[in-house]
Amino acid sequence: MERTTAGLYRVGEGLEEILAILSRLGPRRLAQPYDAILKGALWLLATVWVDRLTGHPPVLQLLYLAPVWIAFETAGLGVAALIAFLAVPVSTIYSAEPQWGYTWDVVVRTGMMASLLTIMAYHGQRFESTQESAQRDPLTGALNRAGFEEAARSAIDASLATRGPLTVAVIDLDNFKELNDLKGHAFGDQILRTLVRSLNANLEGATIGRTGGDEFVIVDHYRSAPEVRKALAHAFDRYIDATIVLGRRSTFTVGLAQIGVDGMRYESLLEAADRDMYRNKTARFGRGGDRRTA
Repeated sequence: MERTTAGLYRVGEGLEEILAILSRLGPRRLAQPYDAILKGALWLLATVWVDRLTGHPPVLQLLYLAPVWIAFETAGLGVAALIAFLAVPVSTIYSAEPQWGYTWDVVVRTGMMASLLTIMAYHGQRFESTQESAQRDPLTGALNRAGFEEAARSAIDASLATRGPLTVAVIDLDNFKELNDLKGHAFGDQILRTLVRSLNANLEGATIGRTGGDEFVIVDHYRSAPEVRKALAHAFDRYIDATIVLGRRSTFTVGLAQIGVDGMRYESLLEAADRDMYRNKTARFGRGGDRRTA
């Protein structure tokens, strides 16, 4: 029964891998900016039609802000600025003749669009800053679980599209809880910050996430698995030296997975790297797992 279940699980994994490949080979929908431009243009034409039908009341000018806002929400500030740039001449030319003349009408419409774009730019920057903070671990600066998963899936999609290298590394600190209890939480926090600094120094451009108390994951779409292993060996040495200076030697264990060889989905790559990490930890410390550091 267990063999049958395991076999079915492997078949399911294989089918998911095949479906993932086929979905990427199939036709893609229009990119989001083009969708937003189309929607914005349709809204603009609808507003012009209503404007002409109602005889161009001044209050209706506010409706011309709607397509700009839609473009901003669906595609960003650049597309919104394009729709705003189109809205001023189109709305002026195709609307009913304004009461105070075309020049004043253009000035009013341009001022409204400029004000809206300024407000959207300000709030867009604040939103991005808040979103970035929400995806970061406040202690180490690494991505948290949700932020890392989003970044990892994007990197995997990009790697499959370009057929470039991508390596996932799982890092588990050896005896972290013991050291944390022995030296205190301030020491443990410093250990975690030291690790992330060491990883950033040796794996420039890689995405680093903290997925647990003493568990970290890396996705590197610039280097192959051997290159990542070599870089992590340098990070390992620097990390040991730094923790000795702090007053207690600390180590970590690494597991690697490479796209294509170990899977093509986030889940399968993470699982393969996790298995490799536990194999390496068992080889270093035996079946007991962690060992007291010197």
